[in-house]
Amino acid sequence: MKKSNKTASGPGSLAEAYFRYLETAVRGADGVTRQPASTNFVSRLREVHAKQGHPGRLNDALKPGNLYVWSDQHLGHRALEKLRGRSASEVDALMLSNALATVTEKDFLIFGGDITMTDSGTTNGWLRQIPAAKILVLGNHDCDKHAHAILKLAVDDVVSCLEWERIFVSHYPVPEHVMDAARPGDCIVNLHGHVHAHRLSTDEFGSGARHVNMSVECIDFKPVTIGSLRRST
Repeated sequence: MKKSNKTASGPGSLAEAYFRYLETAVRGADGVTRQPASTNFVSRLREVHAKQGHPGRLNDALKPGNLYVWSDQHLGHRALEKLRGRSASEVDALMLSNALATVTEKDFLIFGGDITMTDSGTTNGWLRQIPAAKILVLGNHDCDKHAHAILKLAVDDVVSCLEWERIFVSHYPVPEHVMDAARPGDCIVNLHGHVHAHRLSTDEFGSGARHVNMSVECIDFKPVTIGSLRRST
């Protein structure tokens, strides 16, 4: 299966700004004061980033039509059943069905982090049925309990974050002032997960707001193209 195309580009200041943000206790993009992410998790992000280049950039040949995104599947996570209004097994089956009806082996499918809360055998059996090239933007639950190691998931590539044109893809939402300090004047839009059904914006994609929540709860539990993705309503 094909791999994502990445090229080294610049000092990676936006990625580094993201990592530094995770290391601090500050008011997040969702308006909530967030405690620092696990030191081990941020270390894993830096480790992955050092291997992927600065920053991970999708090749210019990769067009929005075959680039799909979704995040926070949390396979097998029974604690989310009340939020999602159905059982974990029902949601897992629904997401697989939606993916099979949406993507093909010619597509790239970006997972925005936190794929699973169940065992690796069940998770990888689920992942291997999806035909697209799978790229994981590392989330906090994609590591072991203490974030000493990244889970061995059936994906084609694991990255810390991604940049595509003026889009920055990360697991945690990144505040505007962090993006603006790293890339002044570029008006970066942040595709993120992590906050599940919490809405950071009511605007459509491309309308001027700066965050797009790609958590599955906000996109009908199915992969969507960047071009069709709308900000949470």
